[in-house]
Amino acid sequence: MKNRQPIVSVIVPAYNAAKTINRVIDNLLGQKNDSLEIVVVNDGSTDGTAKVLDKYRDDKRVVVISQENAGASAARNTGIQNAHGKYLMFADADDDFAPNFIATMVNAMTSERAGIAICGHGGDGVRSLLPDVAGLIKKNLPKHVCASILKNGLLYPTWNKIYLARIVKEKNIFFDETIGYGEDLIFNLNYLKYIDSIFYIKEPLYIYIYRPGGLSAKTKSNLHYRYEMLAALRDYLGNNLKKPDVALKYQLIRMRWIISANRMKRGQGRKQHE
Repeated sequence: MKNRQPIVSVIVPAYNAAKTINRVIDNLLGQKNDSLEIVVVNDGSTDGTAKVLDKYRDDKRVVVISQENAGASAARNTGIQNAHGKYLMFADADDDFAPNFIATMVNAMTSERAGIAICGHGGDGVRSLLPDVAGLIKKNLPKHVCASILKNGLLYPTWNKIYLARIVKEKNIFFDETIGYGEDLIFNLNYLKYIDSIFYIKEPLYIYIYRPGGLSAKTKSNLHYRYEMLAALRDYLGNNLKKPDVALKYQLIRMRWIISANRMKRGQGRKQHE
């Protein structure tokens, strides 16, 4: 990778992923792409993940970085700092992908000159989530972003997207390591400030493996994180909040997030007393 810049870097944070990380790496290496860099950040694993990753140290397409356990956001930030690709992508250490996942995402960026490309996702245990339309969106992006947040979760994760590495690095867009919920959406909103187009791919190219008892059920103050998400959304919208239609959608999002956080808090309170 030192002699030629890879087209795309896929960042994979790995914590105690010994049972799945080889499948993820092998599936990525099997993608239809001629110039790929996989940046795996071993985030202080204690289960033998490091031993599994040793098998890939002679593969120039795989960059293995080890650090003390600091969480997924910190691992992704380390990956960003060590990625060399023109484009950035993210993947979890136990998910799966369609064989044409990377090629289709890269093609959307190169042929359409999009600021970001977003694909659908599906998988066992979760319903498939697809964009309503396929193709390039350039008009009224703030209004569109608000409408998307209200309608579905396509804008929330980072693993169904491809980013311009130049923007991420020049604008110092990193994951907030103090946020325990919604950090992906905050990252995306920070990135969206610097682009003027979104390309949607109406295919479930990313296969998300459902994990019961996820992070959202364990956060100590979900309401606090929701307010952090709202702050990022306000920052992204900026002067567009003066537009009545955008302002209305923002208030609907605010209401929904606060109600959701309070419901979760009450539910956790009941469990503690049972």
